[in-house]
Amino acid sequence: MMKKRADGRYQRKITLPDGTQKHVYGTSPAEVNRKAKEIERAFETGIDLSDRPVPVTARKSDYFLTT
Repeated sequence: MMKKRADGRYQRKITLPDGTQKHVYGTSPAEVNRKAKEIERAFETGIDLSDRPVPVTARKSDYFLTT
């Protein structure tokens, strides 16, 4: 369910297949739906969607592996 916030933005809460919930924000309902679909697609492809910060050492090793 989507709702309009007091600040004028729209918000939607989605539940991923593993049970985690994400809040999606946007300036229009179409933008919120697009972002929600992107998150669902990313989950299906195995991209880590956790909100945990990534340690610098992990990013550095990823950088050197991809260049």
